[in-house]
Amino acid sequence: APGHGGHEISTGADCTQVCFLEPTVTGSLRGAELDGVNGDAVSLGLDLSWEADVWGRIRSAETASILDAVAENAAFEGTRLSLAGAVAEAWFTVNGNAELVFVNASEVRTQRSALNFVVQQVEAGQALSVDANIARANVATSEARLADSQSDLQNSIRALEVLLGRYPSAQLRPRGGVGGLPGRVPVGLPAQLLERRPDVIEAERRLAAAYYRTESARAARLPTISINADASSGGSSLSDVLDGSNVVSSLIAGIAGPIFDGQGRATDERIANARQTQALELYAATALTAFREVEDALSSEQALARQAGALSRAVNQLRQALDVEQQRYEAGEIGIDRVDDARLRFFNARRDLVNVRVAQLRQRVQLHLALGGSFEDAPATETVVAAAAEG
Repeated sequence: APGHGGHEISTGADCTQVCFLEPTVTGSLRGAELDGVNGDAVSLGLDLSWEADVWGRIRSAETASILDAVAENAAFEGTRLSLAGAVAEAWFTVNGNAELVFVNASEVRTQRSALNFVVQQVEAGQALSVDANIARANVATSEARLADSQSDLQNSIRALEVLLGRYPSAQLRPRGGVGGLPGRVPVGLPAQLLERRPDVIEAERRLAAAYYRTESARAARLPTISINADASSGGSSLSDVLDGSNVVSSLIAGIAGPIFDGQGRATDERIANARQTQALELYAATALTAFREVEDALSSEQALARQAGALSRAVNQLRQALDVEQQRYEAGEIGIDRVDDARLRFFNARRDLVNVRVAQLRQRVQLHLALGGSFEDAPATETVVAAAAEG
């Protein structure tokens, strides 16, 4: 049966003729005191039994157990991959929050500079005192936004530290920016990449194991062929037991089959069939989920790219508009509310752009996870971590 990672699983079921299982060997050493007879009695026995696995009952059960082990290993790899993706997303969130702190700090500086200018205008009689009140309120609002973003940054750092198995002391330091995507998504990704997803591998192996268990349950209803051998020796002393002339042996071959078991074996077969059907449905659902996650990730990546491009253009346009509005206010052509509106729109656009860039990076991680680790046929967990490092 195919194994995890494309390797073949050795099941011990490759014999072309009747296979005999490894013998079961039991031994016994007994001693007894005989009343009214000459002393004690000592006996030594050795029993051996073989069962011919004619119908493949035990071979199928053994194969199912091996496939279960492979499925468990795939589940473990899936957990590792999910953890790697969670760490990458948490790291991008940390850097995104750090970028938001930078933007908000820049807004605070801008609002304070605007307040100083308005105060000078009021003192010179060129502006109303209400303009200074509005400017002070803008400074306080921006400071509150900065404090909130600083708190979000600390919380995201602690969340990352927990994922890394560290004490959440918020001691990690971001690298100082969101950064760009590590590269473009290749065109024409093969669907075979989904076959290496740990959840797909696990579901496929569970299905194969259920099939072999059904075969084992079906074979259990057929007769069994066994060979039994025994050898025993006895006497009044240990030397008599060890004397070869006292050894008695026998070899018996037999066939046995169920006559009446209250439909027990038939029920076991029906249960195995039901579990096989369940495993088949689970495998189909897992495969469909894998395709949906890839399609969702690719679609979201395109939408986020369009958003990032639009927001980048908006930031540039709003920066120019803010400069013009500031000049017009200083010339006395417009009121302070026009400048405040332009300034707020500019910094909101910058914050939205940061959030979209973080969303792009997180979505790229989701795409890697959906494809089983990367765009290439490489080990899954390592490529996700590498993509996070590049991003």
